[in-house]
Parts: sequence; structure tokens; C-alpha cells
Amino acid sequence: MTTWEDDLGIGYPALDSQHRQLILLATRACLKIDSDTRLADADIKHLLLDFAAFVAHHFSCEERLLARLNYPALENHARNHAKFTDNLISCIARIDTQSVTCSELCVLLEDRLIHHILVEDAALRPFLSALPDWMKTGTSDPPRAPCPTHLETPELTWIGTPRSANQGHGERKIASQ
Repeated sequence: MTTWEDDLGIGYPALDSQHRQLILLATRACLKIDSDTRLADADIKHLLLDFAAFVAHHFSCEERLLARLNYPALENHARNHAKFTDNLISCIARIDTQSVTCSELCVLLEDRLIHHILVEDAALRPFLSALPDWMKTGTSDPPRAPCPTHLETPELTWIGTPRSANQGHGERKIASQ
């Protein structure tokens, strides 16, 4: 059984949070698989489909982020995602025909997932650590500078004569010098 440990973090909070969730889902699925002798159990398939959906969501988020940040090895990283996803979908499809073993599924769910995070995603760590902290929060804009307490304004002068209380609604203009 795998649990989240800090050394699995890659230094990008949103992705680390998703990695924690993936490990939790994988662990739940493996516990269910280990406790049930019938792999075709609908609960197991449901857990695996949930896991696969979250894997797809996570990989999509990660790839969009890396594209936005111009990660130089994105193409290779996306290929690794596709390979993992293809293996997962293949295993889930083989549940109905009983041509996949419990251990094969758990190796994919836990060992391959942990390998992906520890090796492939860990390669992102130096790239992500070079980002400014505001980019790691998932916002797309840098923080705004605080407003100064004293704003310099240009001198303003009246053009024409000011309207007095007794005059009509004459036009006044303001010009900066």
C-alpha cells in the first residue's frame, strides 16, 4: 500500500495535490482488488474507471500547464502519459474477459504510478522550482504592486474663465501642463 510522502512532491501545489489524490485512488482500488477474489466485481471496475478518469484529468492539467510554461520536454512527457493511460485502459478492458491478474493491475496502479511521479514528474522539479512563487499558485497574472499612498498628478489649470454662481452654464475645460 502506498501513501503520500513529501519526497513525492514536485513543488507545484496544484499538481502535488492531484498526485496525492491519484495515490489515494490507486491505494483504494488495490485494497479492494486484494480483498476480492472476483476481479470482475462491478465495484472494482467502478473504482478503476474513476481512477482512469482522474488520471486523464490530471495528465491534461499537467500538459496544459507545461505547454503554457514552454516546458522543453513536453512532447516526451505527454508520450509517457499516453503510454500509462493506454496500459490502464487495456487492463480495465481485460477485466471482463478475466485476462488480467490482480497483481498486474496493482503493479500498474501503484508501482507504475509511483514510478511516474518519482522519476518522470520529478524531472519537472528543477524547471518548476525556477518559476516565481506566484506562478505556482495557479494564477495566470503576477501580483499587482500595492497602490502608492501618494500619487503624483500633473498641475491642472482652467482654460477660459471659471463660471461664477451668477453666470450661465458656460463650458470649462481642464488641461494638464
